[in-house]
Amino acid sequence: MISKQTVLLILCTCLFSLLSITLLGPASYDLNGFEIELSVKPSLEGLTSISIPPLGEVKAQTHLSPLELRVKLVRIDLPKLKDIAMGDLRSGVLLRKFEKRARAIIWNFIFRLFLFAALGAAVGTLFLPKRSLISVLKGILIGLCLALLLVGTTYGTFDADALRQRPRFTGALVAAPWIVGRVEEKLSAIEIFRKEIRLIATNLHKFYSRVEAWGPVELDKETIRVLHISDIHNNPAAVDLVERVAKDFRVNFIIDTGDITDFGSPLEIELTKGIKRIPLPYIYIAGNHDSPEVIAELKRIENIRVLEGEPVTIGGIKLLGFADPASNSVRMAPASNGAMKKIARELARGIKSMHKPLILAVHDQRMAKEAMGAVPIILCGHTHVPSVKKIKGTVLINAGTTGAAGLRTFRVEEDIPYSLYLLHIQLKPPRLIALDFLEISGVKRKFSLERTLIKAQGVKRER
Repeated sequence: MISKQTVLLILCTCLFSLLSITLLGPASYDLNGFEIELSVKPSLEGLTSISIPPLGEVKAQTHLSPLELRVKLVRIDLPKLKDIAMGDLRSGVLLRKFEKRARAIIWNFIFRLFLFAALGAAVGTLFLPKRSLISVLKGILIGLCLALLLVGTTYGTFDADALRQRPRFTGALVAAPWIVGRVEEKLSAIEIFRKEIRLIATNLHKFYSRVEAWGPVELDKETIRVLHISDIHNNPAAVDLVERVAKDFRVNFIIDTGDITDFGSPLEIELTKGIKRIPLPYIYIAGNHDSPEVIAELKRIENIRVLEGEPVTIGGIKLLGFADPASNSVRMAPASNGAMKKIARELARGIKSMHKPLILAVHDQRMAKEAMGAVPIILCGHTHVPSVKKIKGTVLINAGTTGAAGLRTFRVEEDIPYSLYLLHIQLKPPRLIALDFLEISGVKRKFSLERTLIKAQGVKRER
């Protein structure tokens, strides 16, 4: 028959073991740039809880043991993530690093639970009416057995698929199932699009060769081609498209009017590092979704020239570019109309004080409002709506979104097309003589090409 002392010993040691691992067990770990906190607490449901402040929490019933496993994201170290990811995104090394580090963290946490279970059990024996070294050793053994039972039951019955199949969301993460579905759908479309880039480019090239006979556009050695793109927003398929179009249409240089990223983090540049492969001058004007860190990363790429208010001459073309004021921080919010009016006036005064450029490039066309009529061509983006207008003698060109809005495309149901413009510029005298507008639907696999002839009195479109 079990004695009263033994019952008290078991109860005290189990109670204090649970208290110890609950109160002292939580620990923080660095998971390759993600600082996470692991902890456990008693729970009859056998839950796993993943907390991502301030977005919310996802829970699922994953095991049979009376414990809740808690994982909390504390902080993201973006510089460290970038260092880890450099060169590893295509080889699978990054995933193996995460798996190896995750296993090490789990084993460390299990050892910690055993340690505090034993410590708590030892403390629990101090509350017994009769205390001895033997009772302390027995208590430690009971605490270790309890930890082994809980850990073993958790491991043996753990169902990882429950987090995917039966999750419960709180906070902003309530929208997670819809977001994940949209992401999977769009990423699948991006992969299809990337595989078909070569075929699309070949068809475009054949189509384009016929377009050359349309109008009075003489593409001789005195005419150059400038590719205008904008708002890539982290889409690697857009870089593939730009590379193919630049090669097949014999582009002389590229002007990108901003928003190459979505959140302004240097890590995002890795998604579009294919720009390095393009053997052409790449002129960049920062957008409101870019940041000082992104601009610094772009400046390190050999073929990229970041314009921040200084005039340059490329291929005989004089151009000027101004970064969006929001790119000076990580806030991303566009400047107010009042602030933009002030910037536009200062920009117009600056243009008048220097030799007139042929092209002015900005991200948000509000910056160039006061410069209408002062320069022949203004390039912009930001709105994701492609357009060409002639205002006060200035041709205003908005490339739309060459990245099909990037991550923003997850917020809408319709298919957002990839868009860009090809400018045909006569050198003697410098003049824009034609525009080719290229639009591609990645999901519907359709493309269209529209030519706009630039006349002295206006514009004329042909399809």
